[in-house]
Amino acid sequence: MNLNEAIAFLSIAAKASPDIFNRAITTIREEALDTFIACQFNGGDVRTIEVDVSDDVLLRLFDRVQAQWRSIGDREPYASVLADEKYLMTNISENMAEFRNSGVMGINQLQQLARKNGVDIPYGKCLELGCGVGRLSAHFAGHFEKFTGIDISPGNLRVCDAYLKELGLENTELILMEQISELAAIESYDTFVSFIAIQHNSPPIQKYILDTLLSKLRPGGVFMFQTIVNAPGYSYTAEGNFNYKVGLEYEMHCLPMQHVLETISKHQLTLLDVVKDRQGGWGIDSFTFFGANQNIK
Repeated sequence: MNLNEAIAFLSIAAKASPDIFNRAITTIREEALDTFIACQFNGGDVRTIEVDVSDDVLLRLFDRVQAQWRSIGDREPYASVLADEKYLMTNISENMAEFRNSGVMGINQLQQLARKNGVDIPYGKCLELGCGVGRLSAHFAGHFEKFTGIDISPGNLRVCDAYLKELGLENTELILMEQISELAAIESYDTFVSFIAIQHNSPPIQKYILDTLLSKLRPGGVFMFQTIVNAPGYSYTAEGNFNYKVGLEYEMHCLPMQHVLETISKHQLTLLDVVKDRQGGWGIDSFTFFGANQNIK
């Protein structure tokens, strides 16, 4: 079942009865888990999660996810961000305001976590990984002196660029990431944010992303990112990933909590909060991580 089919399936079920809707959710969840475990070619060890790979393998993994998102962003840019029938291209015009307004949750959560943990947000340069069509970006850009958005999908970035220009925001910069090595050239920043983006990359790429970008957080800066750390039955090897045919829909992957925490610690950043969220779906362990670079300038 692809993204559009799943959306249509749930929409029909919701109009029937609560019982049918719940059964539909169960079906979707089971298929989602099938996607999670599709890369299990691990010689019987179903809990193997390969994180460290060679540079050559990392490049091949990046090519894989790039191919997926080039297709998805061109076909359904809005529904690729929020999987709902009303955000399909056939319906988005009448639901555009709702879609865009929902993006305020990003800046709201950042400010709430900062207040909760007694941290001041430096409203200098904000970097968003996986900015997509600009749903959250527009709200972040309205609060920071400079906003930089990175995405892998040309289709999504075209929509994002048009949206930010429509709002008259002149403090923005958008970067189409065509090679994973380009992350190393990103300049330092004050605030790093990422939602429902990192999880669509394999564990080795997730680790590379976090390792590279967290190293660029300036003293006094803050970070807030979300990813999935565990899913029932999930396992991963790069070899298994390559054996699994590249489809037209995105993959979802886990980066074990241990590697997330080790990467934060490696760059001497302080983890201040970890919040359980539902970004990965039912039965999936997804968390939002918030912290700061409290090293002296």
